[in-house]
Amino acid sequence: MSRDRSSADNRPLSRGSDDMPALGPAAVDTRRVLATLLDNLPGMAYRCRNDPDWTMEFVSGGCRELTGYAPAELIGNRATSYGALIHTDDRQRIYDDVQAALAQRRPFEYTYRIRRADGQWRWVWERGRGVFRADGTLDALEGFINDITDRVQAEDALRAERDRASQYLAIAGTIFLALHVDGTVALINRRGCEILGYPENEIVGRSWFEQFVPAAERTAVETSFRRLIAGDILPVEYFENTIRTSRGERLIAWHNALLRDGDGRVVGTLSSGEDITDQRRAEREVAEAKRMLETASVTGQVALWEWDCATGALRWSPIVECMLGGGPGCTPHTLAAWEALIHPDDRGPVLKALYAHLRERRPFDVEYRVRTGSGNYRWWRDAGHAEWDAAGRATRMTGACVDISERRLAEEALQRRIVALTRPLDESTPVVFDELFDIDELQRIQDAFAEATGVASIITRPDGTPITRPSGFRRLCDRMIRGTERGRANCFHSDAVIGRHNPSGPIVQRCLSAGLWDAGASITLGGRHVANWLIGQVKSASD
Repeated sequence: MSRDRSSADNRPLSRGSDDMPALGPAAVDTRRVLATLLDNLPGMAYRCRNDPDWTMEFVSGGCRELTGYAPAELIGNRATSYGALIHTDDRQRIYDDVQAALAQRRPFEYTYRIRRADGQWRWVWERGRGVFRADGTLDALEGFINDITDRVQAEDALRAERDRASQYLAIAGTIFLALHVDGTVALINRRGCEILGYPENEIVGRSWFEQFVPAAERTAVETSFRRLIAGDILPVEYFENTIRTSRGERLIAWHNALLRDGDGRVVGTLSSGEDITDQRRAEREVAEAKRMLETASVTGQVALWEWDCATGALRWSPIVECMLGGGPGCTPHTLAAWEALIHPDDRGPVLKALYAHLRERRPFDVEYRVRTGSGNYRWWRDAGHAEWDAAGRATRMTGACVDISERRLAEEALQRRIVALTRPLDESTPVVFDELFDIDELQRIQDAFAEATGVASIITRPDGTPITRPSGFRRLCDRMIRGTERGRANCFHSDAVIGRHNPSGPIVQRCLSAGLWDAGASITLGGRHVANWLIGQVKSASD
């Protein structure tokens, strides 16, 4: 098909009966059929002025579904101009490109964003051209605009089978190709010419496989075609292969059917092909982003989740099984199972926050305790966001959980230390040593001291009961004496005596249990005896 248009191609869309000469019944019926077809197309046909507002003179009934405005609201800019719907980042680009296309008397085709009446941003595809008067001056712009948001976002880019009812759109928006039984091109539509980058007369009559299929795939694709024509295999409803265009290779998804004559003999094939190159690239990018997200989830110990609000089904990333301390299958897959893992004291506030998000769209970001496979509780921070349908019902919710137990424990320890350190000196409440210091850190220091000096060490409360674990204790003390209830009580008493508060300094004496030499110093805070530090279990030279 030639790119040149006949004069009929430049006839403007109907503006109304006042602009037309009197028509006979057949012409009126033709106009009615044309108007019906236009109003039922899944998109918007238009005629507009060449101004920055793209002032509409005619729009088809598909305008409402595309923009959210009735045709009467756009025509003449009564409610708003179409130009005002275009994203500010796209307006100047579209205007400049259209002017360039008009200057060259060529069609224009673009994708850009528009904002619907309900505030939603949608991606659209537009194709049009200028309509020129006999004297060469521009009369108007005419074209078609369609919503391609799903394709751009690569969410529902590829369908296994197109609905028969939307077959016209599938063909009109993609390659439409017919091949003879010898593999030569019998027919190709305008969209096919555009994708291939050649005029119709350079395509029709050529061998499809020799001219437009890359050498690496040519044998396999042509063999499948020959077997299909011979009846050895049935038509494949969906098939992908690469084609060669004037601008490089493109990946096409084909829907195929056999063509037969009146006697039922196969005379060729009929195929509609969709260019899915960009979609495949987007899918690869999405897959890579998903892989990176999963890697980040495992590395950062972040549990990703998705909840189907209608069915209650709950899906988690695999890392949650590690976070819960269980094996495969321990992850809850329903909302009820998840609720059962939440600490009873936290369950009510968490569910209240969840339903406030679903019903009132308040932020969902909560911290709560969750029961692990060992029966212990860990602190989680859980944040998510729902998606709502047009009726305002939550349909899907996604989010992430991260274990914040260490942070919560640190915060609680810090709070206890602040309270202890800011307590008035005359307050009767005893100061608890454990609330002032990081016991694990003290244990590491104590262990290192005992190993370096060869002297046993321990920190106790004023009554002699241990705060830290014994470091460097001799077997006599650790196993034999402290291994019995009475011996342990004697050791606690000895540690209380040797570590007693002594303004004169440390106390050095034999322990009251095993008779080894010990030294003890009291630890005081604001004059209060809060702990004992004891070292020793050594013999004197005379011993």
